[in-house]
Amino acid sequence: MVNKNGISVGTDVLNNFAYSPQMKYNLCSLSKLMEDRWKMKGDDKGIVMVKKVNKLVFDIVIRMETGLVFCLYIKQMSNKNACPSIRCP
Repeated sequence: MVNKNGISVGTDVLNNFAYSPQMKYNLCSLSKLMEDRWKMKGDDKGIVMVKKVNKLVFDIVIRMETGLVFCLYIKQMSNKNACPSIRCP
């Protein structure tokens, strides 16, 4: 994972997600994470999802007319053995 400044902050594995090689961005359902016992904290600067020692920090804020969109930047693993069920670049 990479923070909003492009600095590597750790590694995480997301399971049970939808992947589309045609899309430039992927969406993450925070309510789905909460169903899987992730806890949500946040304010107008970002959202943090926490489960045990794992933490996802949505610290990239996109301001829109109707509100805010919070984003997380995850570099996809390039090791084909690390993600056998999807096509890695």
